[in-house]
Amino acid sequence: MFSSRKVLAFLALGIFLTLPSATPAETPSPEKLKQQNAELLRANQELSKLLDEQRALVKALADIETLKQRVKDLEKLVITHDDVIKQRLEVMQKEKQRISMSPPQSGTIRLENRLGVPATIVVNDVAYRLQPFQTRELVAQPAGTFTFDALVDGFGSLQSRTARTLLPNQVYTIYTFTPVTTFFP
Repeated sequence: MFSSRKVLAFLALGIFLTLPSATPAETPSPEKLKQQNAELLRANQELSKLLDEQRALVKALADIETLKQRVKDLEKLVITHDDVIKQRLEVMQKEKQRISMSPPQSGTIRLENRLGVPATIVVNDVAYRLQPFQTRELVAQPAGTFTFDALVDGFGSLQSRTARTLLPNQVYTIYTFTPVTTFFP
């Protein structure tokens, strides 16, 4: 890049070369010198203006480079921020799964007909018909108190309505049995 002194020197040389050639015997008139001096001042002002514009341009370019670097830094921050958000979402998802995998609050009620005749077992007012020697499981029954009755074809009620407690993960078995008959002599 040219320095301002070099530019001024070239401009002055150009103006000097465009002047009509003077012979040593001829000296320019004072009006002519004033005119040349005014032209040199105008050229100097134009060069100063150009130099100011170049300085402003150089400063603007430096500002643009600074802004580019700031944009790159912001992009890095955004990417890092996105990664942090993704990681936090993954952790939250795992915590949600861990919470949903809490131990079940239910158990199983197993119904067994150990007799050679059909039977009906009523659990919480729902009747389940069992064929001879059939077993049936009622899975995912809520833990807590439940009621049941056992009725056997040909014998009637083996067990009147009874309340029991089902614990979480427990298998509670209700089965039929041969009723004891009392013989009187």
